[in-house]
Amino acid sequence: MTKSPLRPALALFLPLLSAIGLASPTKAGTPEPTFKRVLRDGTFEIRDYDSQVVAEVRVPEGRGDPASAGFRPLARYIFGGNKPRASIAMTAPVTRQQEGQSIAMTAPVIRQDAGAEWKVRFIMPEGSTLANMPVPN
Repeated sequence: MTKSPLRPALALFLPLLSAIGLASPTKAGTPEPTFKRVLRDGTFEIRDYDSQVVAEVRVPEGRGDPASAGFRPLARYIFGGNKPRASIAMTAPVTRQQEGQSIAMTAPVIRQDAGAEWKVRFIMPEGSTLANMPVPN
């Protein structure tokens, strides 16, 4: 069995993302889509985002932490697991959605109830279009 060159990087990156990226507000230096703040009340914000291009995977319920299970294939895609093996800039927020029940939006994670599966999304950098995004492997 061939070892993936991404495995060591993911082993270091996943815990870091879990510790700071998914559990806290967006860190300086991570690009975030342009938005208009509609309302702010303490730590709660309602934001209006323009249209966005996202990379999305669906994770069946019951497969452990959906954020971790969904993050792996998305990370492979943005770190060059695509044609033409191009890296894509990491952006915030990373979203999780379970169809149905809405849960308050907090940067950088959004969750919604999806029934039998979760959707995990990376928002592509501003200026991305379906026509200029690389094809996943």
